[in-house]
Amino acid sequence: DPAWSNLVHDKDRLLITSSDSGYINTDLKYQWYKLCKAQPWCPWGKRPTMPTADHHSSNESVEMSAEMEADEAYLSGGPGHSTHLLQDLDQRGGPIQHFKEILGNLICHSYRVHGSLSRARIAQAVELAYVLSCSPAVCAYSAIKVGWGEDENGLLTYEPLACPHIVD
Repeated sequence: DPAWSNLVHDKDRLLITSSDSGYINTDLKYQWYKLCKAQPWCPWGKRPTMPTADHHSSNESVEMSAEMEADEAYLSGGPGHSTHLLQDLDQRGGPIQHFKEILGNLICHSYRVHGSLSRARIAQAVELAYVLSCSPAVCAYSAIKVGWGEDENGLLTYEPLACPHIVD
């Protein structure tokens, strides 16, 4: 649903891509990198940078790696299976945890009430759990937990090293 982007204040600096299947691949990621790099506000290719990413296989195409090296954009990522420290959705008390808990409760309740579960009822439960688990309060909590915040002027800041659970 593209309507979520209405919550983004600086849409001129937001570049989103998706494939027909909904999954990212190396070609799509490389095209996205080139599009980002062409933007006047993006430092890639203009000065040395160290963008961070997970270790998804889409970050490892030979073409993209070679271009990033030429651009002095040295992609860094943490050790495998550690990205949960910096990902909003994965935080304890974040949307994924809420989704699982709410969905479990809805499924149990629906089963107790109806005695069986149709695909339609399961789909309803999933949709409701998704909506309830991605509330502004839950999303804000998990964003703060990974280091996002606001400065005194209301501008977005990112300081993950200020979070003790990340550094310790």
